[in-house]
Amino acid sequence: MGKLKRAVFTEEQIRKLEASPNVQHVSESAITYTPAFKLAAVKAHAKDRMPSVRSLSTA
Repeated sequence: MGKLKRAVFTEEQIRKLEASPNVQHVSESAITYTPAFKLAAVKAHAKDRMPSVRSLSTA
């Protein structure tokens, strides 16, 4: 079994992700979302639908 390859974000991708109101922190290999976004995502998932960025942008 091979190793899983982790995503590495470029500086440009990091800057774009950091501009999102749903993102709390970004590193080269991870995104940390805001607590409000995570809660909205869990609630949306519980309703059997995946959250869209547009519907959660006001979270």
